[in-house]
Amino acid sequence: MSSDPSKTIIGVVCKNGIVLAINELNHHFFYVGNAIYFCSENQPSHRDALMAICKKLEEYSLKSYTKMTVEAVVSGVVKEEYEQLNKKELLLAGLDSKGLHLYAFYPLCGCSSVKFVALGERSKKMNKYLKKKWNADLDLKLGEELARKAFHLGLTDKASDNSKMEIGIIYMKLKKDDDEFNECF
Repeated sequence: MSSDPSKTIIGVVCKNGIVLAINELNHHFFYVGNAIYFCSENQPSHRDALMAICKKLEEYSLKSYTKMTVEAVVSGVVKEEYEQLNKKELLLAGLDSKGLHLYAFYPLCGCSSVKFVALGERSKKMNKYLKKKWNADLDLKLGEELARKAFHLGLTDKASDNSKMEIGIIYMKLKKDDDEFNECF
């Protein structure tokens, strides 16, 4: 089976943030709000569905005067709207008052909370590598290195020249006084 690097999405939770890696040719990061992001294929139908989800979440947040939590996004609107995405693989990553979260959505299995994941063709090989190398003490620098190496495992020699990886990072920086978080993407 040949590898298609355009179908690669990787997420790695680190002790101080989350590293996301996508193939920029056919994937995008979608900002939901309050340090919450989707990684998904960049198809018009996906974009429209994700924009609709983001709009609903923003409206809910404004009406309820509350910040969105990652769990609320996953358990609420995303599960309802997942049908609109034709049950494609996607990641949802975020930071809220409860900490860092990474969720993988699978076409046949639904959604699960994960500490690391590779989605797409040849993901079995990439996930095997991530499982071997991941640990809870990874900092963002090592997490990014791990994501990059896993990403390149999913490529064939032929595809590596045309494959462009984009990295996104959600980082957590605790303030000493009030335990608020910051984000940077």
